[in-house]
Amino acid sequence: MASPASSTSKQRDEYCCVPFCNGNARTNKELSFHHIPSEKKMLTRKQWIVAIRRDEGEFFKIGGNTVVCSKHFKKEDYRWTPNRKCLKPEAVPSVFDWKLNESSRKAPTPRQSLFKKMKVDDREDGDEMVVEESVCEVHNSQSVEHENEMSCDSNIHAGCLEKIEKLEHEVQQKDSELKDKTYELASLNQKLQMERF
Repeated sequence: MASPASSTSKQRDEYCCVPFCNGNARTNKELSFHHIPSEKKMLTRKQWIVAIRRDEGEFFKIGGNTVVCSKHFKKEDYRWTPNRKCLKPEAVPSVFDWKLNESSRKAPTPRQSLFKKMKVDDREDGDEMVVEESVCEVHNSQSVEHENEMSCDSNIHAGCLEKIEKLEHEVQQKDSELKDKTYELASLNQKLQMERF
């Protein structure tokens, strides 16, 4: 005769391996759990690993108990039989919390390059060199629009304009110094290259 303990069903101990998912078989009886495809189905296996954003390594190893819960599949990923639902062989997990957050993210602000390439004539031998020149602009179109939107006292505005002019002048001086130093550096680099040969 079987003991009462052996006749009770064993609780499943499965946990979803998707980051930030708390799906586990003990607390969510309505969830189904699906093993990551075996190495025989390498393409599908790789698709799953990329989709769940996990890399096999020291902290994550795919084993016999590594599963993904049904929260991460669409209804179309299943075929229904009279007894249960079965995951289609080509199904890949595609429902994640981070995908919901991605749509609300703003597009990145376009940025200007800090450097531009220019050709410099080497005055001694007539060769041209390509060097990078720093580009510094005090105002871009966005800051000018923002300045126009600001409402401020005329004295403050005049003071700001003076400060801007002073800073623009300083930038021009620094830019000129930088061009001179850049040319000097490029010239020295070219001489060094020639001395090596």
